[in-house]
Amino acid sequence: MSWLPSAMAGEHREVRMTYTICIWPYGLWDVVSVLVDYEGYCFQDPLRPLRESVEVGTMVLVLAIGDLHIPHRAPDLPAKFKSMLVPGKIQHIICTGNLCIKEVHDYLKSLCPSLHITRGEYDEDSRYPETKTITIGQFKLGLCHGHQVVPWGDLDSLAMLQRQLDVDILVTGHTHQFKAYKHEAGVVINPGSATGAYSSITYDVNPSFVLMDIDGLRVVVYVYELIDGEVKVDKIDFKKTSTATI
Repeated sequence: MSWLPSAMAGEHREVRMTYTICIWPYGLWDVVSVLVDYEGYCFQDPLRPLRESVEVGTMVLVLAIGDLHIPHRAPDLPAKFKSMLVPGKIQHIICTGNLCIKEVHDYLKSLCPSLHITRGEYDEDSRYPETKTITIGQFKLGLCHGHQVVPWGDLDSLAMLQRQLDVDILVTGHTHQFKAYKHEAGVVINPGSATGAYSSITYDVNPSFVLMDIDGLRVVVYVYELIDGEVKVDKIDFKKTSTATI
């Protein structure tokens, strides 16, 4: 099974947010200063949700989030992120861990009942598994916090974990730095730290999370990053090239 990235990470598309925060695709919120085109659709009306007239079909939205470290390294999620993340808009949440307290678990559960969490080294709840696999549509996803992977964030070590879990997409954390890339036979995604908490690697961390749009053999990865008080959005598009059994 192989993958083809149809948009490389360097081809950034940016939305600078004003007034009300917009979380896209599909216009979960609807007021922005600039709307970019998406699959050939370009909307100039800032009050019109993205792709509001397009049939959603089998699309599934998956929030990937982690390394919040509340309250030890951050008091809460950024207010702009909290205003974007509302109940009823997301079908699944996958969390890499380090929530670190029950209140954060309950908050994520209030956004979406389908919540999947792996244990970070600072999580109070020892019941979280070290790794977890779930199937969403045509994709098998693997989840692991990442502190178990040595060296931390190493491409070859993560590829080995991906093979062990036998997954198409590996979601991992611990480095507090967003990454999304094709490697060997699959895709690796690190949503970063949703609160911008410092890590043992760096103190310079921008808050970020990832929204995955899974539709058929395609997954579109949107990274939301808070930089200098503004939410910036980048898009990376990956496709499977076969329908082999997962």
